Amino acid sequence: MIEHKLVTFEKSIESFVYDDRFSGCVFITKGDQVFFQGSYGYASKAYKVPNQIDTQFNIGSVGKMFTGVAVAQLVEERKIDFEDPIDKYISEEWLPQDLCKHIQVRHLLSHTSGLDDYFEALYAEPHTSIFRDMEDYRPLLSRLKCQFSPVASWAYCSAGYVLLGVLIENVVDMSYFDYVQKYIFDRTEMEHSNFLDADIPVINRATGYYKDGETYRSNAVKPIQRGNPSGGCYSTVIDLNKFGSAILNHRLLSQELTELVMSPKHELSSPFYGYGFFIDDALRKIGHGGDGRGISAQFSIYQQQGYIVSVLSNYDPPAAGEVAKLFEKSFLVCQHT
Repeated sequence: MIEHKLVTFEKSIESFVYDDRFSGCVFITKGDQVFFQGSYGYASKAYKVPNQIDTQFNIGSVGKMFTGVAVAQLVEERKIDFEDPIDKYISEEWLPQDLCKHIQVRHLLSHTSGLDDYFEALYAEPHTSIFRDMEDYRPLLSRLKCQFSPVASWAYCSAGYVLLGVLIENVVDMSYFDYVQKYIFDRTEMEHSNFLDADIPVINRATGYYKDGETYRSNAVKPIQRGNPSGGCYSTVIDLNKFGSAILNHRLLSQELTELVMSPKHELSSPFYGYGFFIDDALRKIGHGGDGRGISAQFSIYQQQGYIVSVLSNYDPPAAGEVAKLFEKSFLVCQHT
């Protein structure tokens, strides 16, 4: 029965590829076993280089999970507290103090700070600047305002995660990028995960593509040339599953902290988001998505069934999301109806 479903699942993905709706990789584990894997389409259309199971993709906002775990690690080490006001760690050069003193660390983590997002400021006017390092974002963040008082509502805010990166740097006295490399990627043997510069050639890295009418264009021309604490690093489907396994087996956080970051925060007006993780109670699913021009990513842990699912694509959304939904329809829906 399972074998038949797997064959049907793969044929459905291949139909997406044939219809030019998907290019990328899929990697699914169940417990310690590989349940399904596949790679499709081209990492480089120009040179006809196929995607491989270890091809690196821009994972977009899936990287927020790494920032959430990094902050929780500092809480576990008693270097910070979730309820600390962020003015304890972030100066007015980054955010006006009249805002900082009312916003707590947990508000940034749960998207309940009320802050505007930096993407609006980034694309509201032409920018000649290239954004690579944390300092490059300071002029944008220092102009942010609040849409609402903390905890009054929920609004997805990548700016809050960049500020969490500033907090991490000020607490540990090392760069955010070095911290994530040492305490997350290295600990979990995520050997093909890093914060690559988009304009530096890298072997086996997928070029992102988006449609402009009937023409494909690469997403290389953009102001953000390196990922940041809100997302945009590069990883592989296998590495993401390693991260999922490490989380479930408490190799990055204690059981108590793991459960805390992966649980909804009703008290903070965040019933479907923890600290860096989206939560679907109906499917007992935690994870995160990522999207952008030529970027589509979906990572999910199904706690009850034991599946870890990573889908990465170098096409626009909903490329990865369609494959992830196909998995749920093929292997989970019957178990919940």
